Order: sequence, then C-alpha cells, then structure tokens
Amino acid sequence: MLFRSVAAFRSDDIDPGTTWMLNDAVRFLFLYTWPPFSAWAVAIAVPIFRAEPQRAVFPLSVGYLNIWMAIFLFPAGLIAFFKTGAFAYNGAIAFYFVAAVFFGWMVAMTAALLASIRAEERGLAGRAGAGR
Repeated sequence: MLFRSVAAFRSDDIDPGTTWMLNDAVRFLFLYTWPPFSAWAVAIAVPIFRAEPQRAVFPLSVGYLNIWMAIFLFPAGLIAFFKTGAFAYNGAIAFYFVAAVFFGWMVAMTAALLASIRAEERGLAGRAGAGR
C-alpha cells in the first residue's frame, strides 16, 4: 500500500513510467506471497512426520496434504514471467488454481485441527474418569 500511495502522491510531477513501475511493485507484493505460505506448510508438515506415532497430534495424511499444498502454490511464482495467459497474475493457474488450493487447504486444516482437539478432549475426559 505504501508504494501505491507514493505512486499517487505526485503522479503529475513524475514520469508515468515510474508510476507504472510502482504500481507493478504493489501488484507483486500483493500477489507474490506464495513463498511464506509454502514455508508455513512445510513447517507444519515436518513435525507431523517427525512425531512419534503414539504421540502424533495429526495423522500423516495431514503432513502429506501440507507438502502437496506447498508444491501446488509454486505456479503463483510464475507471474513474474508471464503477462498474459494461464500463468499471468490473473490467469487460471497462477491465480485461481492457487487460490482454490489455498482455501481448500485452509478448510482441510481447520477440519483436521478440530478433529485433533476433539480427540484430545476425549482422551482427557477418559483419563479424568479413570482417575475417580
């Protein structure tokens, strides 16, 4: 947002190419967010794979889901090389496919987290009942 504000502040005093470049910088900062989200997914997957089976919070399938999500976000990185087509910033693969993958991942991770919480609550309730 800062670059867009700078571009609009003195748009009549500067070269239109500079304004255009700042606008492109804003687009890239807004749309080129796949690296941290991929790293986030891998950071979730690694502890899932390293957990001892009897102490696992999530099943291995959730770890594989996170690895696949990190891989499927890669087409978003292609917006730097394409101005039109499926890999452009507004293309079917680089934007819509990646958005669908991300939001599908959010729904799946929410369901997995809620299932894990319910399983832990059942385990705690079972231990509390056994202690009486």
